[in-house]
Amino acid sequence: MSNNTNKIVNKLTLLNGHYQHRKYKILEIIDQMPTNKNKQYKKEIPRILNITRQTWSVWLNTSIADTLEIPSIKLAQIAKLLNTTTEQLINIEIKMPQIQTEEQKFQNQLLKDTKLVK
Repeated sequence: MSNNTNKIVNKLTLLNGHYQHRKYKILEIIDQMPTNKNKQYKKEIPRILNITRQTWSVWLNTSIADTLEIPSIKLAQIAKLLNTTTEQLINIEIKMPQIQTEEQKFQNQLLKDTKLVK
């Protein structure tokens, strides 16, 4: 029963303007605009992107835990419309993958082979 309560509370906090729970910062950026511009962007962006208002609403309110992602082309278009970058629209830290050189791979394999590391 508490599991269902937690789900309801999480949904309510998402709808009450807690931007840190959203996957994208789109709504936060739009909400910082003057009211008339804010309303215009919320209304016009779905039309410009050729998506439904329902899809737009889902994108704006997607939580970090959701697996749903905005298609990259649409995200790039939104970034252009909001005069920002796609990286600034994403509300999660993007870590740079570590690329190992052939020498590092060899050393790691050697350590594993000699059982000096697991």
